[in-house]
Amino acid sequence: VEHQARYAYAVSKIQRAAIIVDAASGSGWGTKYLAKNTQNELVIGLDFDQEAVCESKDSNSGPNICFQRADLLNPKSLAGLPKANAIVSYETMEHFPKNQVGQYLNNLSAMMLDDGKLYISSPNGPFFSHYQIHQGKPWYKFNHHEYTPEEMVEVLETNGWKVLELLGQRYVDPVKYFALARSLHPIRQVALTKLSPDHRLARLPF
Repeated sequence: VEHQARYAYAVSKIQRAAIIVDAASGSGWGTKYLAKNTQNELVIGLDFDQEAVCESKDSNSGPNICFQRADLLNPKSLAGLPKANAIVSYETMEHFPKNQVGQYLNNLSAMMLDDGKLYISSPNGPFFSHYQIHQGKPWYKFNHHEYTPEEMVEVLETNGWKVLELLGQRYVDPVKYFALARSLHPIRQVALTKLSPDHRLARLPF
């Protein structure tokens, strides 16, 4: 539901754009949603995973939608794409090491027209992985770094982007949330020794 809500927000803002890029497109659901719910000439889904690209092509075909394997860290991999009026890049930047995020953001910029807009999201680190202060790493094993809102703005502006709007997807009272997290930490530690890291108890209080 949260994944869908992010794309619904992008649609409400984009409405009309000749070329839209979804980077990275994953299952292709969001790419198809953008293609169906905006006025566009073409929506391009880019993903590093060839299997995901093939599955997306099989299940999300249409005259104004295409999928392509691409490495968002490699400018050569992105060469030849039409310049985008809008780029959507949800839950992607946290998968790159911090020293590579600048390259990722520069590559997105190179793909876009001068007046284009970027819609980007990443987990709010202190809330999504509160226990990294105990473990020294994010909860999700494929995430290299989860940004605070302040870090998010800083990394974007440092790499040449102008931040027009910063939103959270859900409101959480931080004082109550972190107090709850501290009280539940012993329960979570027991859960981690007895259950899978993906078990609901291991995700407390999230």
